[in-house]
Amino acid sequence: MALLGEQYAGAAQGVSDVVMITLGTGIGGAAMMLGKLVRGAHAHAANLGGHLPVSFRGHKYVCGNVGCAEAEAAGWSLPRIVRETPGFRESSLANAQLNFQTLFAAARNEDVVARTVQQHCLNIWAANAVAVIHAYDPEMVVFDGGVMQSADVILPLIQKYVVEHAWTSWERLACAGILGGNATLMGQSHSYWKTSGLCNRTESQPATKPPYRRQQSESDLRIEARPGLRQSRVFQRPQSLKRTPQYR
Repeated sequence: MALLGEQYAGAAQGVSDVVMITLGTGIGGAAMMLGKLVRGAHAHAANLGGHLPVSFRGHKYVCGNVGCAEAEAAGWSLPRIVRETPGFRESSLANAQLNFQTLFAAARNEDVVARTVQQHCLNIWAANAVAVIHAYDPEMVVFDGGVMQSADVILPLIQKYVVEHAWTSWERLACAGILGGNATLMGQSHSYWKTSGLCNRTESQPATKPPYRRQQSESDLRIEARPGLRQSRVFQRPQSLKRTPQYR
């Protein structure tokens, strides 16, 4: 739904081939091709983008995969990654709550461990972006999620990596979502709007069912509705008169 929202009124507005990667506690995803969400035989297509392998020598994860993006650079796995980094005990992160907010803040303060882990995560996310680009051939990859509060650090590196390593002719591919927490709500609203048929209604297709007919006995006024045309009025003289021409 978040991808639908961004495609309808956000960063990917009007783009018919787009992939979303959501960075947070886990790594989520979605893909749209030719304006339609990709679902697959088990409704898993693109949703498991965070479980694409990015390191065959990486950690085994709960999904059963080895070295998937979520195992190597997500909120779930971040504490383990930080603690396994050499120099952790001397780092400012040793006494901090281990999440991406504190990680990026420490990296800005030149903490060596934080900068090492941050670079590791950026490389994993960039490799994951290349994987989904090769899988779905999108015009755009939209990054969303709480981690994108540091988009100024994340996007330039990912964009550079994609240009160097993805087999694509697009020069600018990665961007950040702009709707934030409202993306899902916008996607749900747009989905209802489309499925209800409201988006296909025009002025020539009013909510009331045409054709209809109404008789007014005093003036003998007949109103006719013709399919596909605006309503036209046909006036007739009273039947008591001999001549009954019609005036249009």
